[in-house]
Amino acid sequence: MLYHTLSSKIKIFFSTAFVSAIFLLPAQHIGYLMPSGGKAGTTAEVLVGGQQLWSVNQIRFSGPDAAKKFTVESVTLVPGLPPIGGNQRKFVVQWMRNILAGKKEIPPKNYDQRELDSWRKHIYFNTVDQLTPLQFHILGESIFLPRNSLQMSPAINSLAILRFKIAPDTKPGRYELRLQRKNAMLSNPLPFYVDTLPEKREPYFKLPPGKPEIPSFTIPAVINGQILPGATDSWNFTAKKGDTITFQTFARKLIPYMGDCVPGYFQCLLELYDAKGKQLASADDFHSDPDPVLTYQIPEDGQYELRIRDALYRGRADFVYRIRCFKGTLPFKLKAAPRYPELPEIKTSQLEKGKQTDYPVMLQGVVTGQNAKEHFKINVRKDEKIVLEVFARRLGSPLDSRLTVTAPDGKKIAFNDDYPRIKVGTVMQDTDSYLMFTAPQSGIYTVELADTAGKHGKHYQYFLRIDRPRPSFRLFVKPSSIPVPQNGNVAVKIMVEPQDGFSNDIVLDLKAPNRYTLTGSRIIPAGTTETTITMSCTQDRKRDNVRAILTGTSADGTFSTRAIPGDETMQAFAYTHILPAMELLLHKTWTPAGATLIAPANPGKTLLKADQNHTAVLTLKQKKLTAYLKNGKYEFSLPDSQKQVRLEKVRKVEKKGKQAEYQLTFKAVPDEKNSSGKIRTTLLIKTIFTYETKNKEGKTVQRKSTFYLPVLMFTAGE
Repeated sequence: MLYHTLSSKIKIFFSTAFVSAIFLLPAQHIGYLMPSGGKAGTTAEVLVGGQQLWSVNQIRFSGPDAAKKFTVESVTLVPGLPPIGGNQRKFVVQWMRNILAGKKEIPPKNYDQRELDSWRKHIYFNTVDQLTPLQFHILGESIFLPRNSLQMSPAINSLAILRFKIAPDTKPGRYELRLQRKNAMLSNPLPFYVDTLPEKREPYFKLPPGKPEIPSFTIPAVINGQILPGATDSWNFTAKKGDTITFQTFARKLIPYMGDCVPGYFQCLLELYDAKGKQLASADDFHSDPDPVLTYQIPEDGQYELRIRDALYRGRADFVYRIRCFKGTLPFKLKAAPRYPELPEIKTSQLEKGKQTDYPVMLQGVVTGQNAKEHFKINVRKDEKIVLEVFARRLGSPLDSRLTVTAPDGKKIAFNDDYPRIKVGTVMQDTDSYLMFTAPQSGIYTVELADTAGKHGKHYQYFLRIDRPRPSFRLFVKPSSIPVPQNGNVAVKIMVEPQDGFSNDIVLDLKAPNRYTLTGSRIIPAGTTETTITMSCTQDRKRDNVRAILTGTSADGTFSTRAIPGDETMQAFAYTHILPAMELLLHKTWTPAGATLIAPANPGKTLLKADQNHTAVLTLKQKKLTAYLKNGKYEFSLPDSQKQVRLEKVRKVEKKGKQAEYQLTFKAVPDEKNSSGKIRTTLLIKTIFTYETKNKEGKTVQRKSTFYLPVLMFTAGE
């Protein structure tokens, strides 16, 4: 899981105008990989589309034994290709045609020097005969494909070409790929799949007047391509009568969410045609999964055509697909069963309909029959709390569950259809039911599990947990790659999903090399579902990425779990989701200006307790400003999300030797729902430092830096 430095010379072509701005840019972002996988034992060449890819020079892989399975050969950045016209376009196109015809001649430049000086500058325009096939393809598309500004997304306009070897013994499956800059800054991860089947890539762009050829492949294989605006890709293959062929699509699995399109992902559609152009079958999903699986039994020997397009006839460079084509059917099975090792597991087929079951228990079954309902009976004592939880859609089942509980007297006392959860992963709608009820009387209770739409079948599988409450929680940290300032603080988002009525404080702990630590309060107050913590690191010259583990433990010590790292992504302009990542990674960044010169007067105190007037004062000590930071000024604020506390007043007291003291007064703001007036919340204080310094020309300029103070616990009314 360690990153790879390059084993051969990195080719980086970009304007030197960008060099001085590298450290001012936001983190680079990967929008797509084409192809998004490769065969074990081969060398993969991958085109990356993203944003802010300048100065990228390393690749990091995550997955089973990834450090030993991938060997990077090169990272080649593709400079932005400007549009060209007139004689320059004629010259470049003719040069490309000569190369395709096997000629080495460079077309003559019979133009005056003034015109030649006006031609657009780009390394591809001057080295057409030195371009790789993929670079040649990129140049051809940029010249001949019309540019639609509505289809151009800044998130995918920056390009890079990666080459790396995949070891022959690499375990097939899903890995994660990130790009890295020299200063250790990492991109978001995207999935990269390793397979044992032969890989085919759609043909490179063909210069007009040549017409695109329909590529062919031999089953079994994996075919890879992109759907551009309004396009339909076609692939030919031959098959024999009686063969059962399956086409398994990876499209949304590659890029689950797209922020600037509706419905927020590539809705791939597969169509199968015979040699006469007759449509034989089509598929646009697989149960609740938008990625289609098409299975068909071949009627006659001959040639067949598989067509791939977007169901809405959209298209863009990040509409990438990867389709496994093989003989046979795709076995249907749920993902790993829920982890409750203390619960015995039995199959519903071992229970007669309506038979009583003991609990706690984890039942496994299938909703079958015309009524599409399953019934179980449990013997419950009065005032006993019972938890019922369905695991189905989360595990890949099409079941849209519904739970109903009927008491011994025939009254329905509890019901749940959909249970709201934190939007984590690729499931867009939480349809798995959950409820917890207190028995009003002793006796036999009936639990009914049904599909909301009345559907049923062999794929409508589920696990049903019948249990007593086990208070616990799930913990999430974002982003999955965190830049940590030296001797400063970075704000990190934490999300908590309480389960079975959990209502306790959570104590956090960070396991990482000693130079990385949590700062300030490490407590998440009971009842909190979203908060912020702060991290810092000591100063040294190392700028590598390190793996970290963030754990949360209930204050009473009864439950502990690892925080799941993830990255927030947007779907269709509005909906946000967290995509889990395989690793939580930390890397060191520069110390923000002014951050080391101000700190709490009592750095060991992490609790800020309000008085009877619901106010509390935090004292900060400022050291003498250096000559480099003339006329420095600190400003303090709370994030807009902080509704329970406000910063009422900031008082600055000058001290000897140009030192100063700041007194920040905070006031609790109980809302209407909080009649007791008690508040326990984390307090994140944002600091903006404005200062004057000299630029390279010796002129005085004003600059700003932003950082955070160590997070505090604020209490009032206790």
